Amino acid sequence: MSIYDSKLLITGSSGYIGENLYFFLKKIGFKNITLIDKIIKKKISNQFKIDLSKKKIVKNFFKNNKFEYIIHLAAISNIRSFKKNYKKKIHYNLLITKNIFESINYKTKFIIASSAAVYGYPKKNKIDEKTVLKPINNYGISKKITEGYLKKKDNFVIFRFFNVIGTLTNNYSYNNSFSQKIFYKHKKKINKIDIFFKANNNKILFPERDFIHIYDICKILMFSIIHFKKFKNLIINCGIGKKISIMQIVKKFESHFNYKFIYKFKNLAEDEILSICSDNKKLLNIIKNNLKFKSLDKILSNYYFKL
Repeated sequence: MSIYDSKLLITGSSGYIGENLYFFLKKIGFKNITLIDKIIKKKISNQFKIDLSKKKIVKNFFKNNKFEYIIHLAAISNIRSFKKNYKKKIHYNLLITKNIFESINYKTKFIIASSAAVYGYPKKNKIDEKTVLKPINNYGISKKITEGYLKKKDNFVIFRFFNVIGTLTNNYSYNNSFSQKIFYKHKKKINKIDIFFKANNNKILFPERDFIHIYDICKILMFSIIHFKKFKNLIINCGIGKKISIMQIVKKFESHFNYKFIYKFKNLAEDEILSICSDNKKLLNIIKNNLKFKSLDKILSNYYFKL
């Protein structure tokens, strides 16, 4: 049987990465994809509205539906949403993972999205997977705890995503990160934008991030399905290994699209990291020459990458 005939489940399918991934996998020929989300935004065949925190419902679903691969993207991911009821939200992100993992067949291959937020304040220019985890916000804590649970299991891959950007679906409505907001505001003709900064020794510092295009993320996830044995039980950074400041992103965007924003400067929150960049040697060693990352200039000029 071809890998493209494998039974595949995507959780969090109505979210930014989930929607793009589903579109990507269908486009390249995967035939048996099932989708799960707590909220259904579009009517798609083989999609189920399920609250993964409900153990009995989850067990019943997996009793009647067997999968060879699960890509688990469902989670509360907005950092600011953790300001309220943070303990409940941390528990939720762990619980939905436990409920799935304890309901599936031991042969099921489990691929999960974690986050660079687990690292906290980096002490090095580039951080690798061996870096001690010291998350500074509750979202990062929830991912660290979930990773800790999975490390004691088998047949999993944990991908630590850095800053994902771009679209394959021409959908600009996802604006839960600063980079996404730039394109969303441009599309909606909103020219006012908040620019966050940190003052340090009379210097103005703007946040720096490692931006990776959603197309590259989808290719990495596809590669992990096809070559799961190479990824099995590993934790892997997903970034391009280069960082750029938020202000540089805005300036490049304005120059490329001949567009001008009106800036409103705001202090960077204490639970926001100032600068972070991935050491992606482990990823590159596995994928070899199967992926050439999109450059920042290509990300800006080709934000909507049409497959």
